[in-house]
Amino acid sequence: MHGFYLFLKLIFNYSLRLFYRKIETKGTPNELFGSTIYVCNHPASFMDPLLLGTMRKPVVFFMTRADVFNKATQPIFRAAHMLPIYRERDGVATKSANEQVFETCAELLIKKRNLLLFGEGFTDDVFERRLKPLKKGAARIGFLTLEKCNWEKPVYIAATGLNYEAPNQMRSLVFMKTSQKICLNDYKENYIENPSKTIVEVTNRMAKLLEEQVIHVQNERWFKLLESILKISQKGMVVYAHSSIKSIVEHWSFSKKLANWVNQTALTDNQQLETLEKATDSYFEKLKEQQISDELIAELPINGTVNFFKPILKCLVILPIATVGFIHCLIPYMFVKRFTEKSFKRPVFWGSVKMLVGMIVLGVVNIPVIFIVQSFVGSYAIGFAYYVLIGLFGLASYTLIKELGQLKAKFNANKSELNTLKKERIALEKMIDSIQLD
Repeated sequence: MHGFYLFLKLIFNYSLRLFYRKIETKGTPNELFGSTIYVCNHPASFMDPLLLGTMRKPVVFFMTRADVFNKATQPIFRAAHMLPIYRERDGVATKSANEQVFETCAELLIKKRNLLLFGEGFTDDVFERRLKPLKKGAARIGFLTLEKCNWEKPVYIAATGLNYEAPNQMRSLVFMKTSQKICLNDYKENYIENPSKTIVEVTNRMAKLLEEQVIHVQNERWFKLLESILKISQKGMVVYAHSSIKSIVEHWSFSKKLANWVNQTALTDNQQLETLEKATDSYFEKLKEQQISDELIAELPINGTVNFFKPILKCLVILPIATVGFIHCLIPYMFVKRFTEKSFKRPVFWGSVKMLVGMIVLGVVNIPVIFIVQSFVGSYAIGFAYYVLIGLFGLASYTLIKELGQLKAKFNANKSELNTLKKERIALEKMIDSIQLD
């Protein structure tokens, strides 16, 4: 394990825990090394390898699109355990270009290192809860490794599913679920007899395993409906879910069951889905017209009375810390936001790039704080501790802005409209509660 990789693992751990409200894993092996190829879905671009490399114990080498490697970046990327992988869209002969890369991967696996491959090969521009067809690269690398070691060393393959509430939304949830490992050595006889057929067989098996680890809607027609039901129910992987569910696993389990129900119902009773679609679309269109969030309606009591006391009290409590956060973070953040949104046209990159660039910019700009605090208290240790806490101060600023936005919406909301929307939401809740998921 390269020292730079370990350094990145430590600092990204801190940044990711600030960015996301909670990150949870299930099924991840409790080992650093293990000759395992982890095949993952790829819903959120740069954020995916950051989470998988940082928040799980196994040390991994990443397969990364080759077009980001150049003379300046290559030493850094190599030290970060990143290996180039060529795609057809890169305009090169992928088979010949990737031969050397696959050889390197095989050598790593023989040395009991782990690989991380994004089996889908690309990320959608808009976040969608689905699994795209998998490439065959993972199986090819696995069997190439076994050929090189004459089948004498065990090589494994496993599926890891990344499940986000919303990948670019701060303070949302992330759940990473890993399947049981498959030992590729068990396919020796089949592979020797027919390599191509065995590679396809293993890839198909991995696709089924990976589908079990993620929330997957088969037909894009129903993507929006699933999100609407999750928001109304407040029980699944959806941002700002106010529910009694205590663990991410329960959030994920409900969302998974709901997606499976949508997939099954689409085959047997489209009318039921269309009725739900029409009702939820109408409700959310009214929210959009009135510039009111569903979260506000969900929090309202049945009589439609708006509670101002708690949010105002919360704003007053966090105001002092948030003010410190504004001093340290506001100007750097505005620079990072403008740079990211101007440089990256695809919004799918924004969350991860803002976090990465923001971490660097805020870290560098605020270094003098260590010495300023030391000059007042006479301790570099206290100065460094304050420096580390700047991220939390910035988080308080973000929270204050969100709370003030909610307060503004509540002040501007018309009570009669809130009452009407609350009744409509209650009716939708009853429709959703009648769904039989088990």
